[in-house]
Amino acid sequence: GDNYADVLSGAPFNNLWGSNRGYAYVYYGPFNADDTTPDVWINNSVPTDTTRFGWSVAAGRFNGDQYWDALVARLSIDGVATGNVSIFYGGSGWTGAENTPDVEFLPPASPQNFGFAVAAANLDNANSDDVLIAETTRDRNSDSLGDGVVYVYKSPFAAVESAADYTLIPSTNANGQLGRAVATGKVDSDA
Repeated sequence: GDNYADVLSGAPFNNLWGSNRGYAYVYYGPFNADDTTPDVWINNSVPTDTTRFGWSVAAGRFNGDQYWDALVARLSIDGVATGNVSIFYGGSGWTGAENTPDVEFLPPASPQNFGFAVAAANLDNANSDDVLIAETTRDRNSDSLGDGVVYVYKSPFAAVESAADYTLIPSTNANGQLGRAVATGKVDSDA
């Protein structure tokens, strides 16, 4: 109900070799001093999971309500993503531990750094934000080099999303690792 921005941050190495494999944290604004206690901590990795949960994160409004939601990716310990990218819907009762994702984005066959970077924005001027997930070392031209792609998933989302709506890649990008960083914004003058 306030007008202060909150902070979502990933900590993929937090307790990496303990019973957990990384976290994402939410700190509620405003900030008047150092804040050493997150208001929400998200961990969806089981003790046997070998992924770095919280490798990349983004905030968006994915389900059409007034609350912002958390998009959290995981990367495997060997650098090849084996886990899903997840959405956790925010809400008025969102405090403490959150462990059950509302949406799971499944990686494609033989994933290559799926979820290295993520972003969110309302790309089609619809009611909810859409999701962008980078796969930085996907080889698109069979030369064994990491060209990289960015997958676009349009909202609304099912509980499990197994295929992207669009794929972004330049026509020439040999070993360019597209998607090492992804951001969104209103660059041109449309809606």
